[in-house]
Amino acid sequence: MSSCPFCGKEFDGDPATCPHCGQVIHKSGQGESGEQMTPPPAPPAVPGMPVPEGEKSRKIVPFEDPDAGFFNGLFDTIKLALFQPSSFFSTYRFDGSIGRPMVFALVVGWFSAAVGVLWSLIFNASIMSAISRYIPETENAAMSRLGNQFMFSSIGGIVSLVIAPIAIVLGLFIMAGLYHLFLMMVSGAKRGFETTFNVTCYSVSAKLFMVIPFCGGSVAWIYSLVISIIGLSGAHETDGWKGAFAVLMPFVLCCCLVLLMVLFFGAAIAGLAAQN
Repeated sequence: MSSCPFCGKEFDGDPATCPHCGQVIHKSGQGESGEQMTPPPAPPAVPGMPVPEGEKSRKIVPFEDPDAGFFNGLFDTIKLALFQPSSFFSTYRFDGSIGRPMVFALVVGWFSAAVGVLWSLIFNASIMSAISRYIPETENAAMSRLGNQFMFSSIGGIVSLVIAPIAIVLGLFIMAGLYHLFLMMVSGAKRGFETTFNVTCYSVSAKLFMVIPFCGGSVAWIYSLVISIIGLSGAHETDGWKGAFAVLMPFVLCCCLVLLMVLFFGAAIAGLAAQN
């Protein structure tokens, strides 16, 4: 049995052309000039096709692995993103679909928002309880106002939890779009938008620091920036300063815009005061 060097299929005898693909072949697998004949290049990868060998070197994120289970994959991914971000974003794949990472961000983000609302309600209840001790029992109007304020804050917290999924999804796409845009500006986007979006989703793990009372929100925000910088650098296999540029520039521009607005309104108010 012989095999065709082009299509790889086997056949009997030694025909001049392959009976399967029609390519001209020779007994030695070489052309008449003696040069080694090579098969045609492989077709480009399409959705549903196996992942190229270069991508197989990266592991599947636990939360995206169907064999890991939902909660086991969730906890394992959180631990990797929080405590081993450099290894996590350098050795795992982030160029797949955006559905599963988005679910991860929704679950972690909503839980973190719920914890934040809970701490806010506890803090407001403590403040109102302390204030009520100094209000005479005869001041029914003051007590009623305190009760109404607590009720409104509770309703506001519930409403924020209801709309939190929409806000989380919009925030993910906006931030990932900005990150990828600034990453492209410094030639740091070695992979597609899906990779940047996945990194943005998994950096939401830092929001879990909101379980810490009072300072949890600040810690979560700062650490999410750190994870995003490490994540973009590792997933896109680019320099760290390029990841930092992509993550920090949107906030720098936002601060500059706010400063310009403050200066503009300040000048306008000063002008009106001078006219009067």
